[in-house]
Amino acid sequence: MSSKNFNSNIVSYSELIAFFLPIALSLMIMMSTHSVVSSALARTTDAAIAIASYSVAKSVSNMFQSPCITLRRLCVARFKSKESFDKVLKLTGITLIISLIAMGVIVFTPLSKFVFLKLIGVSEELLPHTIRAMTILFFMPLLAAVRSIYQGVITVCRKTYLLTIATAVRAVVMFSLAAIITNTQFITGSIIGSVLMISGILTEAVFAFIFGKKYLKQLPQTSPDKDELDFGGLWLFFIPLVVAQFAMTWGQPSVNAGLARAVNPEVSLAAYQVGRSFAWIFIGMFGRVHQLILVFAKNKESWLKVRRFALVLGISQAIILMIIAVTPIGEWILTNIIGVDQELMVMSMSTIFSLSFVPFILSQTEIYAGLLIKNNKTPVITLGKFCNVATLITTVFILQSMVPNMGAAIGGWASVVGYAVELIILFGFSRNVEKQFISDPKKQVV
Repeated sequence: MSSKNFNSNIVSYSELIAFFLPIALSLMIMMSTHSVVSSALARTTDAAIAIASYSVAKSVSNMFQSPCITLRRLCVARFKSKESFDKVLKLTGITLIISLIAMGVIVFTPLSKFVFLKLIGVSEELLPHTIRAMTILFFMPLLAAVRSIYQGVITVCRKTYLLTIATAVRAVVMFSLAAIITNTQFITGSIIGSVLMISGILTEAVFAFIFGKKYLKQLPQTSPDKDELDFGGLWLFFIPLVVAQFAMTWGQPSVNAGLARAVNPEVSLAAYQVGRSFAWIFIGMFGRVHQLILVFAKNKESWLKVRRFALVLGISQAIILMIIAVTPIGEWILTNIIGVDQELMVMSMSTIFSLSFVPFILSQTEIYAGLLIKNNKTPVITLGKFCNVATLITTVFILQSMVPNMGAAIGGWASVVGYAVELIILFGFSRNVEKQFISDPKKQVV
């Protein structure tokens, strides 16, 4: 890696596009595979039950997978040498063991009934389907950890085009497997979704491991930077990010709990899963916008360019998603490509419309999150996520009690309000950090 490319304070829009476009494409492809899952489940007997039970299982498993996903942020922010990689690898092992033990307690003990029946509020009919789906998803934390670590290496080395290739291969694997399952019916019900999801993440993890190991050799043995964290400092940096990500994973189970108490709960849960999976094809990329800050933002000029780039991207994706939600385009996609029935289609469209406001909000949220991470202010990220989730949960149950006929759209609008509150908090706390770019155009933020 040349210092000219990786340490320059000057950044162009073409560099931003070259770096982020592969990430955006890979995430759009990846999120489209979630719609492949919805499509495969929609073609099973009792589609609403299959989709709803998988949705609940996936949302709960995400809680235990979240620390392993958070590793990606840690890697991009802190991978500066082979020495730092070894520290992160050790931290990963400890994190993974804790995640698997905690998830195993839920999956393989009677506690599962309490969690799903009492806390989330699923029906007795959904319970066995939900537990079967989550049993397959038990392997998610392990695969997510491998993927995050080695994708972090690939991102730091700015070989982001490999992420696009990996997700394209993932899509081919999942599309092919979905076609085989649909035609042969060798497995049925909610576990179809779990098997497809595991196959996709396994594909990405293997790909990332192969290429990440290759580019790991390009990192220096030790970092020349003075801000290199020791193992204890790494934990202090990482834990607030884990808590923040874990807090966010409470959002979807809370939405599911609210929808489970709405009018026609099975249809509401299924429609929310379908609508959210589709909308996230256009939203998912914004979860990586903070990487632009971590890699490129080093002074006033680069900060302003990254912020403008994110703003344009957020507005454009919001407009595209809104057009799909209010025109026959969305109806045609849901009916003919994903294959849902009329009742699910109508409710899914309302979910997509409500979520069309998220791209703009999230693009700005992640810009300020990146700024705070870059300056080791990760506890603020945690605060923002907690406020997001608290607002989301409150909004879900207010809407569920006041307008239960809204169905799946309850989850969409609650998400919008939650993300908006998070943006306000991160914006407020990052003002002093941002002034470093504005007041001194030559100053580089560590």
